[in-house]
Amino acid sequence: MAAVVLAAVAFLAGCADGGGTPRVVSVATGSPPATQASADRGSQLRRYRDCLLSNGVTLLDQLNVEGMPQIDKERTNIDVLATGQEKCRPYLPTAVDAARPDQAMVEARRRLAECLRGHGVPEYPDPDPVTGDLRISDQLAARLKDDPSLASALRTCQQQVGPAARGDGAAR
Repeated sequence: MAAVVLAAVAFLAGCADGGGTPRVVSVATGSPPATQASADRGSQLRRYRDCLLSNGVTLLDQLNVEGMPQIDKERTNIDVLATGQEKCRPYLPTAVDAARPDQAMVEARRRLAECLRGHGVPEYPDPDPVTGDLRISDQLAARLKDDPSLASALRTCQQQVGPAARGDGAAR
């Protein structure tokens, strides 16, 4: 049961932002050089993570679904966080770097949200219809974390919707 609740919290934290593999269209071929873009973004994300750590920001062990480091808000002083984020901003990939998720994934996330609401989690929001992002405030995330219906609803709905709702093909 604890593992399911932790997976739900990780899902909620990870889905605060949508994303995927960055793609840049080549003028010469018209196709995206995904390997180079992924390597560049991965390198940039590592520099961002290392910068945050070197500036005293405590990170969670798990990355979100787009590979971004997650800040441990309980163990990081807000002033340290603000300073660290400002100093590390040059390493943070921009939204333009991330490709739009495919519509099948966005639709799967919408179905998951609808299912969760139908199974006793009425506050669970729909994802952004274009990006698939979930915008969940810290207050709502705390309420959802403590919601006794969430674990059961998440198990049921993930079986119904499948791994596509997560956006990376892995089952929860």
